[in-house]
Amino acid sequence: MALDYPVGEALYAAKSNLANYDDGCWMMNLMDFNLYGDPSLSLNNKVNLNKKIFINYLPYNIEIPGYYILNTSCENLTTTAITIDANNVVLDGNGHILDRNTTNWHWKCGIYVNNHKNITIKNLAVKGFDEGIYLGSSSNNTITNVNVSINYGDGIILNTSFNNNITNNNFNNCGLCIWKSYHNTIKNNTVNGKPLVYLENEKDKVIDNAGQL
Repeated sequence: MALDYPVGEALYAAKSNLANYDDGCWMMNLMDFNLYGDPSLSLNNKVNLNKKIFINYLPYNIEIPGYYILNTSCENLTTTAITIDANNVVLDGNGHILDRNTTNWHWKCGIYVNNHKNITIKNLAVKGFDEGIYLGSSSNNTITNVNVSINYGDGIILNTSFNNNITNNNFNNCGLCIWKSYHNTIKNNTVNGKPLVYLENEKDKVIDNAGQL
């Protein structure tokens, strides 16, 4: 059967026709096609909050947009617990704990994100990893309500990452590492029970009783 549209326009037309159906629109968003059929570009940058995906085992790779709820904790994990390899993701830890096997000395993260955007990580604890949460070349993300206890590295690291929100997190025996990353909002965090103070393009400040500066 001949198509009346070029491939990219046909995909766009199909997505438009499915817009009135809840599941249909979600299905096409998972394909993530734009006008030209390029799966790397999305017509819809919003997370579908009505579609919840439960994570029942670890380690786990997130490869499509969505609202993910951690439904298990782990102890003595020997690998990175969760890798987020998609844009437009909410990861709700649901109060669970990611715990690493500290006898394994290979570099591992609790949560690893590289070159992605519009991600929210919230409501969990991470302990014993080399890096608790790693954001590399990633922008417009949020990390909030996370408790991080790390023995060997940083609690949260921003590596060449911009315009992220790091708020309401608690660090114990670790802290926040920022490397070539700017224009981030960092507030209401504590390190060992004391305020984490973040200064960018400021001078002549007197800081007292900070857990980390």
